[in-house]
Amino acid sequence: MRYCFLIGICSLLLSFSATAQNVMDGVWMGSIHQNRMPTAADFKVRFELKQTGSQVTGKTFIHEVDNPEYRAVMALKGQFHGALFVFEETHFLSKNSPLEWEWCLKSGRLLLKRKGQYWRLEGNIEGHIGEVECVTSFGTFERLDPIGRPDTLATKAAPKKDTLFTAQASKSKVTTRVPPPAPVDGKLDGRPITRERDITVYQRELDLWIWDSDKEDGDVISLSYNGQWLLRNHIVDKKRKLLKVRVMPGQPNQLILYAENEGAAPPNTAALTFFDGKETRNLNLSSTKSTCGSIRFVVQP
Repeated sequence: MRYCFLIGICSLLLSFSATAQNVMDGVWMGSIHQNRMPTAADFKVRFELKQTGSQVTGKTFIHEVDNPEYRAVMALKGQFHGALFVFEETHFLSKNSPLEWEWCLKSGRLLLKRKGQYWRLEGNIEGHIGEVECVTSFGTFERLDPIGRPDTLATKAAPKKDTLFTAQASKSKVTTRVPPPAPVDGKLDGRPITRERDITVYQRELDLWIWDSDKEDGDVISLSYNGQWLLRNHIVDKKRKLLKVRVMPGQPNQLILYAENEGAAPPNTAALTFFDGKETRNLNLSSTKSTCGSIRFVVQP
């Protein structure tokens, strides 16, 4: 029996205006759920897009969640109008499939929305294998780079004095108040932990570079990993801070961002750059004074 994977179309038009120029530029991460009979399937998807005017070009990277060795890369083209991204995959750049299993070339209409600090695309997707139509799926994708904040936010008066700062605000050292070193019952120092995404890596030792990819606004962070503090009371700026971690079997391998303050422009954010064993990844973590953002590393053999 041949299993088909696809992507479809549902026409959604909402009154929406994207104010950012070339909003499609960048890396979008997400997933596709396909309710094919007799079982459903889930796929991890990454779009790498470049927008020129209303025209968009790029690549789709896709693999099956339960069988990550089943993966494919497709070239795509599309158009972005207002809040609607219309795309189609034109051809395969590479693919790996099990016996009697084939990938679809996909197309779709995805609606652009704002979700907190990030842009999100979502909608139905359809596809085809030659003349054969594939099962319609639903996809959700989020751009990794945060939405640029207006200059007025970053140039407001100096941040209010925070109890974690000494008298000097920007590059000064901070006080030594230390929250508990490990999460307890899904919380860290009483703050609920939100897992933003799982990150597949292909090596057990990672070099993590922590920095500020946006305007510096005095964010101060602590980072917890597997019950240990990797970093405490660190002022996030353009200088990249190197941290080394091991992805351990039987461990949660969860990196948690604890916001010591929220800087001049909340929430507290930090960029994370690392090589996953196959490619360089760029992510963003964000937290507030009441919640902690986190990611979990999942190693592939």
